Amino acid sequence: MISSVMNKKILHQSSTCTVILTLILFLFIGNVNSQTLIDSIIAVVDSQPITQSDLVNEFRIEWIINKAVPNEPTEVEKQKYLNRIINRKIVLQEARQIGITTLDRKKQVEEKIDALGDKYQSKETFSAILRNQDIETEVINQWISDSIVFDEYYKLEFISPVDKKEIDDLAPQYFEQNRTDFIVPEMFTVNSIRITIQDDNDILTAKDLAEKITVRLKKGDTFNDIKKDYPANATVSVGVETISSDTSLGILISRLKPLEHQGPISIQDGLIIVKMIKKSPSRQRQYSEVKDEIVKLIRLQQAETEYKNWLIRQKSKISWYILDEALNRVLNITILPVK
Repeated sequence: MISSVMNKKILHQSSTCTVILTLILFLFIGNVNSQTLIDSIIAVVDSQPITQSDLVNEFRIEWIINKAVPNEPTEVEKQKYLNRIINRKIVLQEARQIGITTLDRKKQVEEKIDALGDKYQSKETFSAILRNQDIETEVINQWISDSIVFDEYYKLEFISPVDKKEIDDLAPQYFEQNRTDFIVPEMFTVNSIRITIQDDNDILTAKDLAEKITVRLKKGDTFNDIKKDYPANATVSVGVETISSDTSLGILISRLKPLEHQGPISIQDGLIIVKMIKKSPSRQRQYSEVKDEIVKLIRLQQAETEYKNWLIRQKSKISWYILDEALNRVLNITILPVK
């Protein structure tokens, strides 16, 4: 069954059908009776196939970029990600027409890969996660390169053309209508001791260490005393930080009085002990403070509207469709990441 988004008139063109048939035959291996499919086509954009592995890679690369725990996607999520691939292919086709894709992206890709690797404990951990997710270096490099081209085309065609004078006229009105979006929440300045948990084997050790540090603080040791005992330590970091009251940690410590301790508290990457230094009340930001922010926001909103309208026009001009039954067979996307 072919999706209702199919351009029926173009679908019946023999050239397109021939390309599809050739691609499907190419993707079968073994004898005719066994029909072992190594990678099925789930969509076609202007004779360019999108395969099951393209969709799987799209999910897994996003998990890696966001350091998210992978969950098996729903049918709605699969459709959403497939549409994103389709839209990117359409943009890349237009980018080729104006020469954006001819530029050498090697250095930009390397910088983005390095920045992505820095999110993880080590380059080795990052490489291990790529292997575990079955993501080849060439695949993620191409994905990043395509994303760079997409962003450049989007900026050139949809962000830059937005009328600056129109935005300047709209900005004050936007502020008055959305004043509550520009309130600074109550902020807490705290001494903090963060104890990082590298893997599951460190949990008990980290909890024991946190309890010992808490006992020392209760007996009168200062945060500076703790810092002297753990200089340049990868597991324990002591410092001063500002925490917003609208975060999960901020909510937990909001009732602390100045100089009062709390902890150890479980956080995403370990445990934290805090001592309240001061509280700064919430306040309404003034228009002069947020004008540039509002201008950027309106510009992006208008650019996104024009981009969506442009996609509608482009999709009406080319042959593209989704093979629903093949899409429904895309299963078992999730692979748990390396710890």
